Amino acid sequence: MKTDTNELPPFGPTKFLALSALAGFASLSVAQEAPVDTVLEETTLTTAELPTSLGDVTTDAEIDSASLEQWSTEDLEGLFKTTLSAKAGGGRTQTQDIYIQGLQSSMTNVTIDGAQQVGLIFYHAGSGGSIETDLLKSISISAGTSNALSGPGALGGSLAYETKDGFDLLESGQSVGGSVKATYYADREDGYKLNAMGYGLLSDDWSYLVSTGYSDIGNYTDGAGQEVIQTHYRRKSALAKVSGNIDESQSLSVSYEYIKDQGAGSLRANVYPGEEDSVPNINERETLTFNYGFNPLGNDAVDTTFKFYTTERSLIGDTNNAMIKSVGLDLRNTSLLLDNGMTFTYGTDFREDTYGSNRVEGDEVGSVLGFYGQADWELSEAFLLSAGARYDSYDLESRDGTTFDQSGFSPNATLLYNATQDLTFHATYAEAFRGVYPVQSYLTNSETDPDIKPEESTNLEFGLEYTFGDYFVSGKLFETTIDNVINPRPRGTPRTNLGDYYADGYELMVGANIDKFRASAGVILSTPEVTNVDGTVTDETLSVNMKTGRTWLGNFEYRLAEMGITTGWTVEYVQAVSTTGARGTTKKSSTIVHDAFLRWEPVADSLDGVSINLAASNIFDNDYYEQTTFAYMNGYAAPGRDVTLTFGYKF
Repeated sequence: MKTDTNELPPFGPTKFLALSALAGFASLSVAQEAPVDTVLEETTLTTAELPTSLGDVTTDAEIDSASLEQWSTEDLEGLFKTTLSAKAGGGRTQTQDIYIQGLQSSMTNVTIDGAQQVGLIFYHAGSGGSIETDLLKSISISAGTSNALSGPGALGGSLAYETKDGFDLLESGQSVGGSVKATYYADREDGYKLNAMGYGLLSDDWSYLVSTGYSDIGNYTDGAGQEVIQTHYRRKSALAKVSGNIDESQSLSVSYEYIKDQGAGSLRANVYPGEEDSVPNINERETLTFNYGFNPLGNDAVDTTFKFYTTERSLIGDTNNAMIKSVGLDLRNTSLLLDNGMTFTYGTDFREDTYGSNRVEGDEVGSVLGFYGQADWELSEAFLLSAGARYDSYDLESRDGTTFDQSGFSPNATLLYNATQDLTFHATYAEAFRGVYPVQSYLTNSETDPDIKPEESTNLEFGLEYTFGDYFVSGKLFETTIDNVINPRPRGTPRTNLGDYYADGYELMVGANIDKFRASAGVILSTPEVTNVDGTVTDETLSVNMKTGRTWLGNFEYRLAEMGITTGWTVEYVQAVSTTGARGTTKKSSTIVHDAFLRWEPVADSLDGVSINLAASNIFDNDYYEQTTFAYMNGYAAPGRDVTLTFGYKF
């Protein structure tokens, strides 16, 4: 395996081992408490269910920790392999991009435990960022339609990651615990991944979680049997979280997360180099979150939450580095206004972003202040209405000294109609506003068109959900427009508006949940395009959108609870498509990829806490490029057959 022996974990080998020991034996540092019955919800893999609230309608997919463990997920592509609306790709782990209905995630609102992850450091370094999958509790995807509570600038929806806490991991009656996990990557130059967690109760009302992880994963081989150089990387991660109830009315959660990915490559890290390059590519992220809640008993008018966060992402090369640092807060209250169940959530949020690089003199600083309200109202037994709006004010101080002040209004409404107990229809209209924001940190361009316009999106969606016995059907039609798209990567010219974005499409899913067997099959098609200011039309614009062929997805799962065995299979077929971009027309070949897993959690008391997971991606070793790959065949080929074996022990 290719590693850089000169680079050590950022917190040093001694501290890294100390954190590992703390995570594995955290119970030794906590005074023993009498066992407390902590009731936990079972983690399940969901497909599609009949909506029971307006929140269910605006969430397109929910990925839980069980799914991530079954597939031994270690990169962004693996996170979204069982979803239709969101996809990630790019081959190389460090440079993957996420697309939601064809829009890059930088055009949406991405959060980690509520901390917003904004903008791009460098479009050649991927937009997806670094995520430690072992720490994730869930991922929520809202494509296209976002309400006022999703935060500012959600032009194409939102993507929310939530990490675990101590209460999530404790078993009923358990006051302290821990886990260790090791994964072997058979097709990644004998790569491996290690994780240790310690968690427990500080008291009846307070939990803690400490986690540390380390990965050393080598170059992969593509389906043609060729080693894909520069795909090896090392990862270090850590998470510390304390959460609980101050009293019957108050709750508090504080967390700190650190992640560092290190590989080697050129400055344009997502373009396949053709030869080995020893220039380091290091991605780091630090996120600190503070969440406070106040909900006095018997007072329907007060349910207040306050959130504060800081997050810093950096990209470090041999002589070049860049970063984005964000500081934000959100204060909101939810009140029950009417006896028939009308709730009103209102509040304010603020975020300041600093973009900097040693390649450019000076920083760019942008900020956004928002005020919002969202009401959910049960009009009758059959109709539910959600309506709200945001007002956001953006300020930017660019590197050339120019200042901008832009503000706008973003209304939304969703109507849910329960035609029967089994059949539901919904319709959504939502607008979003995003003012001018800092340019990518790595870019040297410092000028901004003084007449630049803010971006404004409109989203329409019509859908239905139908369940009959053990079966379900869901579908929707969607349309998204974004006026005045700002050029995200100006090259030698002032930053300005490049044109208008338009996409429409559909999504359909059918499935069944019968005793031990669950299955779903779905299809999605989105047809994005940008009409440029010069009148030309392109359906791929780097750092804005990516066109892919009609995608078919099948998921199958079978569970033998009495034996502790779960097995699953997924198959994805992406039809061929031709796209038009800055480099002309590109023909993207069709792809069909099969993945499978087998998980065993022994039921014998003597093996309690043991889990063994075998997963295989691209089982038939197909040679292909993911259609979401940057510059397509100028990027990195997808991995060939990739087999992983994971051993876990929870105590």
